[in-house]
Amino acid sequence: MRAFIVCTLLCAAVVGRARCDPAAESGPVLVVLPGPDGIVDVAGAELSEEAAALPNPFRRRYRASPKTRDIAVRIEAVVSGGGPEPAAAVINGNPYAPNEEFEGMAIASIGPDVVELRRGRTLARLPVQEAPLVLRLNR
Repeated sequence: MRAFIVCTLLCAAVVGRARCDPAAESGPVLVVLPGPDGIVDVAGAELSEEAAALPNPFRRRYRASPKTRDIAVRIEAVVSGGGPEPAAAVINGNPYAPNEEFEGMAIASIGPDVVELRRGRTLARLPVQEAPLVLRLNR
């Protein structure tokens, strides 16, 4: 029960509208926002998270650069769900609803100005804007 309360508080304070599943998540959520160049670097954020978790200071810390793939993401429309119907978004010409999968990440929530994608403890916030974004993921 205590883990659920802590996870709920972390999600409310850090994530905002994102759902929190205490059974699947442990620890704080890593929120990734687009940089000034429009790149949402999920692969780099996850790599830095792994590197920070190395427990042995004498362990070899060199790791080869991971192979990444860049995906152009254009959020064309967002429809907010007013009643019992959930919100929906049109991403790259395809309709998506919360809890559906987009490029290996689950759509955590859809708001009027942001679409949130989640994989594990990583949450990528994609703002609704005219210019397309680039989502950088591991292969």
